[in-house]
This record gives sequence, structure tokens and C-alpha cells, in this order.
Amino acid sequence: MLKTLTSLGVGFGAGYLLSQIPRLSISLPEYHVIRKESYVSPASVIVFKEGDYAVAIDGKTKEIIEMSKDHGKVIQKAIDYLMNGGRIIIKKGNYNIKSAIYIRNSNITLSGEGAGTVLSTTGMDETFIIIGYDTSVENIIIRNLQIDGTNLTEPSTKGIENNINGCGILIYTTDTVKVKKVLIEGVYVKNIPNEAIASYCSVYQQEIHGIIRNCFIKNPGHRAIHLHNDHSWIIIGNVILGGDNEFESGIRHGEIIAYNYFYNCKVSVGCILGSKPCAVICCNHFQKCEGIGIRTWNEGDLVLGNVFIDHKGINVRLVGGGICALNSFYYPGGDSPVIEVAFSNSYIIGNRIYKSSTVESVGGVINIKDAYDNVYILYNLVQHYYNDQGYLVYFVNSKPTNVVVGNILVGGRVKIHDPSGNVVIKHNIGYQTENHGIATITGDGTTTTFTVDVEHGLVTDDISKICVTITPSKPCDVSYDLVDKDSDGFKETLRITLTFGTAPADGEVIYVSWCAEVVS
Repeated sequence: MLKTLTSLGVGFGAGYLLSQIPRLSISLPEYHVIRKESYVSPASVIVFKEGDYAVAIDGKTKEIIEMSKDHGKVIQKAIDYLMNGGRIIIKKGNYNIKSAIYIRNSNITLSGEGAGTVLSTTGMDETFIIIGYDTSVENIIIRNLQIDGTNLTEPSTKGIENNINGCGILIYTTDTVKVKKVLIEGVYVKNIPNEAIASYCSVYQQEIHGIIRNCFIKNPGHRAIHLHNDHSWIIIGNVILGGDNEFESGIRHGEIIAYNYFYNCKVSVGCILGSKPCAVICCNHFQKCEGIGIRTWNEGDLVLGNVFIDHKGINVRLVGGGICALNSFYYPGGDSPVIEVAFSNSYIIGNRIYKSSTVESVGGVINIKDAYDNVYILYNLVQHYYNDQGYLVYFVNSKPTNVVVGNILVGGRVKIHDPSGNVVIKHNIGYQTENHGIATITGDGTTTTFTVDVEHGLVTDDISKICVTITPSKPCDVSYDLVDKDSDGFKETLRITLTFGTAPADGEVIYVSWCAEVVS
């Protein structure tokens, strides 16, 4: 039975409370008095702390919905009270949760007052908040509160595909239970032993249409955010601090993953693991992380404008193709490639890799693992710490459909490793495969044979194509050769010999145009 509070200030005394004990089924000491405070709010239900008790009241009538030392029970009653939905405000305070809180009604907003609203536990082995589970719901919002899993019992196995206990917030759907339109924002989740925010679906490609934004996740025991078998998620503006805990992936799945910050995350699969078709992973920031930074799975995935600083491990791994463009990589570690391509139809465009220390034994700064088709490496700046170690671009096996064009390559012992000579390599600064120029000779009226030496400037002296033309045109035999003038083992000089049938006139200038190219 609900009782109306005597005033908007929730000002009822010990005598009133003691008179209601049989109806409320609670036991209060004689000195217990709920504080006088004016709760003026558009909330449907207000939950607040009063000593050891949590109290839920109707936001309009001020009737008591529930009052108990079991704080999770009070929050659960507040949710169940709103059969047609509504807004629940949980006032500042530390709420001890003893069992999972289920959201089984649609159109529910569960809102705290920032980090001062704390859901914690003294040893629960379940998950703090579960949405759906056995009832289809939609239009669910959880915002502006803290979930502290410091004393949450460590689950025997981790990952929601194995165990749904030990999580912060869990969306749970099946083939018959649907959850749609979920917003989780401004939530601080720390020290969760399993997954901080997760969505589990037993049916592949369940559509949730959810947003996770502006959350702060610290020290997750497994994944920080995991969206299992569902899609239509936007994950934006979150901060993930990995601490010393290793977890499989920071953010697993999602269509748009943008403007997130990762610090000191140690992962085995990926800070971001995008496995949904045409995922957009853009403008994220990674600092002092270890493991794979971003791993994609699909040909249409876009990795754009991300920043990596002092990342140890593969920064970006394209599995299934995709586009890696306009990203910046500063001081990447030396034990792994910076960008690794593990499938055909991959495009690496306009990235900046600054002072990599990738060692030769792991391949190249940009590493193509196998004989994949249609791998395009275009207009990147690749700078290596050392001039005598490692490769800048490394093809394990190459095909004629692979292209390396327009890059700036600085440092590296061998800048491009192309074992079969099939890769199209053109117009790269620092790895010049074609060059041209104009030299001049001046006739004296008697000399018919002239020799011209020019520096070809190519990366190799295995030149496949040389052409020479003269202006003005006149009968002339042309021959050429490559010469090692400084005796260092590299034939750096193109020597052109011109033999005219009639000697050029005294003072006549002949222009000798030349081009040289390494054709692969």
C-alpha cells in the first residue's frame, strides 16, 4: 500500500515511519528520520538514500513506492512501478546492489546525478543492470551514474558468450526477446571483472539501434564494450583506461566507432575490433597501448583519421580488406608491423608513419602477409628511425595487381621488398623507379661522337627501360650503358654515346632527352 508523504519536502518523522512498519515490512530504529529536502523534479520516480535505507517515491504524488536496506530491490521496484515507462532519478549516494537489476519495461530512463550516484556491491556475483533478458523492450536510457565493480565476484569464465555474470551493463536478447533503441551515456564503469558494457544476442545480426557515448571505463577485466552478434551501434566519445588488466578487445563490433580515447590498454585482439560490414572507425586516439590497435573484418570497413602514439604491436590490421586512410602513427614499437594487410582489396592511403622502429625480422612497417590481390599503397609518408634496418613496405608474395605509388619513403635498409618483381612501383620519393632529364652537347664542326654521363637516380641499377631522343632531330646512332664510376658496386651513372653521320656545326647545341625506368 502506498502512503503519501506529508509534504513535498518528504518531511515525515520517526513516529509516522514506525506507524507504517507493518505495511512497509521494514524495521527502523526509533531515531530514524528522513531528511527534509525538496525534490522538485520532472522525474516519474525519485530514488534517494536515507541512512542505510534507499527510498523510492512517486515524483508527482510523493507516495512511497519502496523503502529498504536492499538498495537494488528499491531501484528494481522503481523500474517495475513504471509499467508504461518514465524517468527515474537516482540521487547522489552509494547504493549497495545485492542482485541484478532488470529493465523489463519500455521507455525507461534511469538517470543518476553524475559520479556521485554510485552502484556498488559487497560481493554480488551477478551483473549490475540487465536490459531485456526475458522481455522485449525499447527506448531505454541509462545515464549519469557510476558503476563500481571493485567487490564484484570474479566470474569463472569471461566474455558474455561464455558467462553473463560480472558485467556492468548488459543488453540481453534472443530470437524472441528484442531490444531496440538503447542509449548509454555519461556512465562511469570501473573495475568490472568481466565486460563493462555488453550486448549479447543468440541470433546473428540482431538490430539494436543503440548509442554508447561519453562513458568512462576503467580497468575492465575483459572487454570494455562488447556487442555480440548484433549491429546498428554508434560508439562515440568514450574514454577507456586499460590499466594493468589484459582484455581481449576494448570495443568489439559496432558500425560507427569514433572519437574514443584509449590509454594503456593491453589487448590480444584489438583495442577496436570492427566486425560489422562497412564499419567506420574514425578519429580515435590511442596512447601507450599494446597489442592490435584496430582490426577490421570486412572489405567495406573504413579506418580513418585515427592517432596512435607509442603503440606497441600492430597498430592497424586489415582482415577482409578495407580502407586505412589519413591516420597518424607516432613512434610505433619495433616488434610488429605498423599496418598489416591480411586480405585482398585493401587500400592504404595518405597515412603518416613517423619514426617507426620496426625490425627486419617482422617484415615491413607496412606488411602484406601473403599473395593478396588489389593491395594499393598510395601517397603515404613512411619514416623509419634507422637507415640500415628493416623494410618500409614488405610483400611476402606479390602480384601484378599490387600497387605502390606516390609515397614518401625515408630510411630503411631496403625500402620496398618485392620478391617476385610483380608490384607496380611508381613515383615514390625515396624509392625512385623512374627518372628523366635533359643534357646538352655543343658541336665543333668536326666531332661526330659524343659521350654524355648522367646520374639516373634510381633505386636500383637493374633498369628495364631506357630511352634517348635528340633535338633537333638528325641522323644519329644512340647507345648507352650503366657505369659504376665511384667503384662502390652500384652503377649509378647512365652513359649515353651519340654517333652522328655528319658532325654538328660549330656552336650548334644538341639537346639530349633521356628517361630511365625500372619496370616491374
